[in-house]
Amino acid sequence: MTVDASIVPQVLQYAIWAETNPDSIKSLWLECDQKPDELSISWDSLEVRIIVIAPSILRSVLDVVNKINYQVDLIELKRWIEGDEQLFLVNKLEQENPMKVKPVTGLEIYDEKFYERQYSKESAEEFMRYIKEIEAIIKDKGWLLDTKLNKHYCGFKAGFFNVFGIKWMGSKTLAFFFKVGKKAAESMPFEMARYENQWKQALYYIEPGKTKAEDFLLLFEAAYKKFSGYVVK
Repeated sequence: MTVDASIVPQVLQYAIWAETNPDSIKSLWLECDQKPDELSISWDSLEVRIIVIAPSILRSVLDVVNKINYQVDLIELKRWIEGDEQLFLVNKLEQENPMKVKPVTGLEIYDEKFYERQYSKESAEEFMRYIKEIEAIIKDKGWLLDTKLNKHYCGFKAGFFNVFGIKWMGSKTLAFFFKVGKKAAESMPFEMARYENQWKQALYYIEPGKTKAEDFLLLFEAAYKKFSGYVVK
């Protein structure tokens, strides 16, 4: 006999009955003539545990019992008879680090259409506009940096390292980030939103329509100098 997931609703009914009728369980125990002397039961803190024993249990049952709140033991018990001897093979089924199934998706392309879906059309337009403003500064200065679009930000990289960039602080709020030391950021004539010690970067909020990337030229230069040894002219 092979047990499949249809056993779960059946044993759940027994478990719920046992949990809601502790007095009946106690009466059945007291009426038993062959109670183990060494077993002591605390009737005030009775916990229900489900044990399913069968010759064969489908592994798919594990996925179902892991979704319920009761403790469940799935035990395969097989018996062989050789002459006057009986042999038993006991196997307890246990989950082996289940992997969460995720929908299959292709490689995400980060472009204006992606940001419109992720945030809003207006925010995406502002985001892309500020990227172009920063790229204009980079081209004018002759800096060797690559533009890298990511899910939550756009970084301008020197090799593997972000030097500065622009990121979303919310669904509509944007901010420039600069990879400079905290003291260097505090010495600049700009109002810093905050300093992120974990990422060693200073954040400055952007007011769309008012803020211009070139307003922060001193910070762009300081960040580039830190990563490249570039001497600002």
